[in-house]
Amino acid sequence: MSDERPPNEKSTHFWKTVRRVIGEFGAHRGQMVITVITLFIGTVLTIAAPYVFGLATDAVFAGYLSSKTSPGQSTAEAAAELQAGGQSDLAAVLDTMDVVPGAGMDFGLIGRLVMLGVAVYALSSLFTYIGGRVSIGVVNTVMSGMRTRVEAKLHRVPLSYSDRQRRGDVLSRLNNDLDNLTQVANENLQQIITSVITFVGVLA
Repeated sequence: MSDERPPNEKSTHFWKTVRRVIGEFGAHRGQMVITVITLFIGTVLTIAAPYVFGLATDAVFAGYLSSKTSPGQSTAEAAAELQAGGQSDLAAVLDTMDVVPGAGMDFGLIGRLVMLGVAVYALSSLFTYIGGRVSIGVVNTVMSGMRTRVEAKLHRVPLSYSDRQRRGDVLSRLNNDLDNLTQVANENLQQIITSVITFVGVLA
């Protein structure tokens, strides 16, 4: 029984092929710009949302600290009161936070911050969805054009060429390679853009 598996070959023109594939997207610069902008906004909002919820957490903790102190005190007096009550950890934290002694929980502020965080996440999802839809549309358009040109090229190839090829080679290049390229582009184009933006945004 003969082994029909293809040999394990390395690409001989990898970077040339990469540049050529990238060049295929050149005719869709406008859509690619929209993709980058929307994914940029979505990613920035994704990074910002935890910061907003962190502010809400700070507001909750500040309210908790405030409820442990007496109204009308200064921050130093409130810290001294906590220290005298054996709550030195809370006293140390009180000095680092903007707390109004005795004011208690500011539920209005906490509610606004939570709603803001939810809105930021919703907008992030919306912009990411738009960017993903546009990028998928561009990829499908580019791949459809490539399939059309490959099919036209195949019709121009003489029968003698097909006779010289191993069984399945032409079919592989016509279908499998383009299918793999389409899958990789659809799965990774958006991810690459988002990952780069996320990396820069988190560092910032």
